[in-house]
Amino acid sequence: MIVVFGASYAKAWPIANIAGLPVVNAGVGGDETRNMLERYERDVLTHAPRYVLIWGFINDYTRSPAAKHPQVAAAIEQRITEMVDKAIARGIQPVLGTEVTMPAATSAWGELLASIYRSMGRTGYQDRINTQVMNSNRWLKQFAAQRNLAVLDLQRALAPNGFYRKREYSLADGSHLTPAAYAALTEFVETQEGLFSK
Repeated sequence: MIVVFGASYAKAWPIANIAGLPVVNAGVGGDETRNMLERYERDVLTHAPRYVLIWGFINDYTRSPAAKHPQVAAAIEQRITEMVDKAIARGIQPVLGTEVTMPAATSAWGELLASIYRSMGRTGYQDRINTQVMNSNRWLKQFAAQRNLAVLDLQRALAPNGFYRKREYSLADGSHLTPAAYAALTEFVETQEGLFSK
């Protein structure tokens, strides 16, 4: 069994199995990492899965002012570390999913605002959030390498050119994922041979 654990991105992923292993979806819309940690025992550890895919921290950033993002990043790192340690202590293999960035502005008005911000030497909303997500993704990969953990690079599946998620992978709200995005994620997971095994 694989538990997919996270917030709304995880919750809406219609994937029934990975590498022949059944998937239990434990995503909860709106969660931040503090909420995930609070329900980790109930929604992951009690299932005693073979794997847990820990995926999701963007809400921590979107709900915090930019001035607090350094503290938010540190809290994300602490909570993910705690989730990893608890899984390993129970004989569960943690797999870390990179967070997916936001698309560029999806409307003419949004593009105009972003252009104005750039001309003033300021950072627009999507760029600000994406910068934090990319920084935390780098930490995630470094942490995984240090701990010999597997990483599922979901960001690469939806943003193959780097910083922005492809627009066709974003709903009109500029955040949540489209059916095409989930199809791409599922296809990507299926190419990761040896990441999950029975």
